[in-house]
This record gives sequence, structure tokens and C-alpha cells, in this order.
Amino acid sequence: MKKLWALLLVFVIIITLSSCKSEYTSSNYDINNLEILCSNCNAKITSTDKFCGDCGYEVDNTTAICTNCGEEIIKENKFCSKCGYKVGNTAINENVINNQSSSIITETNSKNYKKCYSSNCEYYAKDDSMYCSVHKCSFDGCSSSKSSPSLYCNSHKCIADGCLSAKNGTKRYCENHSCAKSGCMSQSDILNDFCFTHKCGDATCRNEKNSSGMYCYEHTCLHSSCSSQKSILSNYCGLHKCMSVSCQNANRGTSNYCYEHACSKQGCPSEKAMNSEYCSFHK
Repeated sequence: MKKLWALLLVFVIIITLSSCKSEYTSSNYDINNLEILCSNCNAKITSTDKFCGDCGYEVDNTTAICTNCGEEIIKENKFCSKCGYKVGNTAINENVINNQSSSIITETNSKNYKKCYSSNCEYYAKDDSMYCSVHKCSFDGCSSSKSSPSLYCNSHKCIADGCLSAKNGTKRYCENHSCAKSGCMSQSDILNDFCFTHKCGDATCRNEKNSSGMYCYEHTCLHSSCSSQKSILSNYCGLHKCMSVSCQNANRGTSNYCYEHACSKQGCPSEKAMNSEYCSFHK
């Protein structure tokens, strides 16, 4: 009886292993059915597609480029017919599987190519560019080489220390580092939208200073001929504000107090006493 159970157990194990093998071999994974980009519109397609589903561009799935000598070869070949370099499906698929840039794959399959000018680069440049997509400046219309680790060349990358972004239009810095003053080519100050020349002199302010002083309109004394900074809790600077506690008015010039708080005695510079029109000396 024990032998019978043992034989039955062996039979079950064999059946189970056969089922697993069948399931594995029938997997729908196809190494040749890989995701690439259309070389015309950059839409996602598979390597088995004959036409792009977005733009209708015919996909060339029959030829490839030898990365050693640049010879056009049949894609199914494992070795280049000109130089003997090992190429073929394995090399092409490894680029995709290892998450290489999809644009490299389309360049490798492009008929309009030439060797990338970047030293030790195995890829090819498209059309009139001197560099492949890995080394070409990402600025629209530029064909120069990137300045690593930035995506842009020296002519188009922001010149702020450590910044990898592109310049903001004709300025020398990117949008985050450019002074917000129209026409200014300087770098914005730390924690400010404007450079040192154009920022408000108040340390906590991010506004542009006005043209006639060192401060923005919000922080400039409201006296018509003054460009000094307002005092705390006042609309006027220390020279022009009323000295009465919590008063927002300007003093009257001949006194440190406004008309509301100045002693009514002509020529007296003192403050009115409480519940009186005169100071404590004149009431």
C-alpha cells in the first residue's frame, strides 16, 4: 500500500511540473514585440507595427545600422556583413530592455544618419545635426553638444551656479534666476524676484523698487518729496511721521506731531495733553 501511495505522489508531481512548463512556454511575452517611438511623430508604437497609429508613417522594421561601421544591414542578421560586428535583434532589443532612450533606437534605424561627433559615442546623428539625441542640446533649433550634466549647451543653459535649466529668452539666466525687471540681464537676488539693483530695499519685500528711490511704493514714505522707507506702523518715515503713538499721519513740519495731535499754541512743537487743545505747559 505504501508503494502505491508513493507512486501516486510521484505521478502527481510529474503532472504538476508538466503543467508549469506548458504555462511558461505558452507565455505571450515576445521579445521582438517591444515598445519604440515613431521616428516621424514620436508616438509610442511596437516594433512589429507596419504603420504608426497616430500619423500613419510607415515603420521600417526590416533594416538596422551596424553600430561599429555604420553599414545598413538586415535586422534579423546577428553579424554585420561588412565588418563582422555582432549586431542583430539581440543588440537592438537590449537597448530597449535596458531603458535606453527610445530616440536612439529610431536613430539607429534611420537612413539619414552619421556618426555622433561626441567622443566614444556609438550612436548616430539624424539629418543635419552633429550629435545624437543623447548628446545634442535640447534647446529647440540648436545642433550643438550638451554641456553635461545639463540638457543644454553652453550658449543656451542658465549660467547660475549649479543650474541645469535653459536660459529665459535673450537673458543669461533661466526664468527662476533672471531678474524680473524688463530688459535686465542680471541674476535675481536670493529669495527675491529682482536683482540687487532693482529690488526693494526692505529685506522682507519681493517687489521692485520705484524709479526715484531705494524702496517700492508700498515701503516708501508718502511725503511728496521723500524717498525714505516708511516707519513701522506708519505711512511716513521717521522724519515725516507724527510722533504720537499709533498715529498714521504726517507731522506738520514745524512740529513732530500732526495737526490733530500738536499743541494749538502757535510755535509750540509739543503734543496736546489728553482732553485738551494745548500741551501740558500751555493749557
